[in-house]
Amino acid sequence: MARSAGSPPRRRVRARGPGRTVPERTVPERTVEVVIEALGAGGDGLARIAGRPVHVPLTLPGDRVLIRLGGGSGGAPHAVVDHWIARRPRATPACRHFGSCGGCRLQHLDPAAYRAWIVAQVEAALRRRGLVGVGVRPPLVTPPGSRRRIRFAYERSGGGPVRLGLREAGTRRIVDLADCPVARPAIVGLLGPLRAALADLAPEQPGEVLVTETLAGLDVLLIRPGAPGLGERERLAALADGSDLARLSWTPAVGEVAEPLAARRPVRVAFGGLEVPLPPG
Repeated sequence: MARSAGSPPRRRVRARGPGRTVPERTVPERTVEVVIEALGAGGDGLARIAGRPVHVPLTLPGDRVLIRLGGGSGGAPHAVVDHWIARRPRATPACRHFGSCGGCRLQHLDPAAYRAWIVAQVEAALRRRGLVGVGVRPPLVTPPGSRRRIRFAYERSGGGPVRLGLREAGTRRIVDLADCPVARPAIVGLLGPLRAALADLAPEQPGEVLVTETLAGLDVLLIRPGAPGLGERERLAALADGSDLARLSWTPAVGEVAEPLAARRPVRVAFGGLEVPLPPG
C-alpha cells in the first residue's frame, strides 16, 4: 500500500552529459506513505510501491510510515523514514549506537520474533531450491558479549581525533564506537588504547584493524597500505605490551602476507576441543 503525500520539498538536479552545459532545474522530492509488510533477508523492512519492493531500514512489519526514496541496487531501492504514522511495539535496543552503526540491524525486534524470522529465512532459502517441508530447528542465538572476532575501520582527517568503529549501514562513514554489547569484553576494553595508539600513526592514512580473542589473548592485525616506520613499530609494540596482546601484526591488504610486529605468545584457538594455531588474519 502506498500513496503520495502533499506539499513536498524540492531538490535541485543538474542535467549531465558529454559537452552539455544545462542550467539547474528543480524537481519535487516525494514522500510516500507505505505499510511495512515483512522483513527482508538483510533485516530491513519491506514495503511495495507500484508492486515493486522497497527496503526501509529500522522498520518492522505493521509499521505505517512516510518514506523518502533514496538509492538502491538490484532493482530494489532503499528509503529513509520521513515520518512515523503508526509504529508497532518494539524491543529496546541494547546498544547506544543502534540506528547508525551497520553492525546490528534487528535489535529493535523482540527475541521470539527474531528467532521466528531466522527460521523463516532458512525455510525460504530451502523452498527456492525445491526443498519443501524440511524441518528447521529453532536457532541457537549467541548471548551478549560473546562475539570474539571483529574488523574495525579507522580514519583521521584534518588533525582531528581518530574515529574507530564500524561503518554505517550502506555507507563508508565510520561510527566511532564507545562500546559494543555483542563483543567480548576484552575487545571492548581495547578500543580506548587502540584509538590512542592509532593517533600516533600516519595521521591521514585510513585503515582497518582485525581483533580476535584467542586462547592466548587478543590477536590484532593492522590492515593499511603503508608499512609502519620505526617510530610506529615502537608505538605498536608498546600497545601490545601495555594491553597484554598475544600478537600484533601488520598487512598491506586483506589476504596478503602479514608481518608480526609483536609476537608475545603462541596464538591458538579451539575447534571441537582441538587446539590449532591461528595465522594472522
